[in-house]
This record gives sequence, C-alpha cells and structure tokens, in this order.
Amino acid sequence: MRTWIERAGPTLSLKPKNSHTWMVENHHDILRQLYIRIKAQCEEEGLAYDDDILTQSVIAKNLLTTVGRYSPQQAVFGKPPGILPDSTTVSSNLEDADEGLFARQSHRLREIAVSDMITVSARDRIERANKSRTR
Repeated sequence: MRTWIERAGPTLSLKPKNSHTWMVENHHDILRQLYIRIKAQCEEEGLAYDDDILTQSVIAKNLLTTVGRYSPQQAVFGKPPGILPDSTTVSSNLEDADEGLFARQSHRLREIAVSDMITVSARDRIERANKSRTR
C-alpha cells in the first residue's frame, strides 16, 4: 500500500474558505442523516439489517439525487433506475417460499431508505432556500 501511495503521489492542497468542498460535505451530510434515520426506523420496526443500511442509504441517495437532468445511477449505468421493485412481477412476491421473511424485510428496507431520502433532501433544500438572499 505504501508503494502505491508513493507512486500515486497524493499531495495535500488546502482549499480556501467557501470553495467547492461544501458540495462534497453536503453530500456526506445527507448520507449521514439518511443512515441515521434508516437505522432508527429499522430498530423501531425490529428489522436486523446493520450491514445493508449503508448500502441502501447510498443507493437511495444515488437514485434520488439529480445533477442536471440525470441521477448518478443513470450516469454510471446509462438507464433510468428502478427505485422500488415492481409489485406486479412474480420475483417481487413478498410471500415467496424460498425467500419468505428476508424478501419482505429487504423490500421494507428499500421503502424506508427512499422515504427518508426524500425527507432529508427536502429539508436540505428548505435550509438552502432559507439561507439564500433571493427573496
């Protein structure tokens, strides 16, 4: 690892105040809020998904964040994302004998993640609107 770091040659460059680092920090803050909300909701409902909570948080953030007209998910995969599973197909049957409770809980975890991402992003937009001077 040390050899790779020496070869890559990363350097520390300090950014001046009010530079574009706020954008990255804002995305990290949204992800942090989303993770905390999903974890609290899962604990309240008795869902045991400690490992999947961060995964679903990142997926929900990438599905519902737009830059220009496209989400990061579209930029990587080139097609519109499926936010929630299609309830009309056989594979999304929540009472499937092979998956049973696991399928039901994973679908619920995605629903919680999407719902909380909408809430967190709406609050973020309201905070930014309140701080702007365009009124």
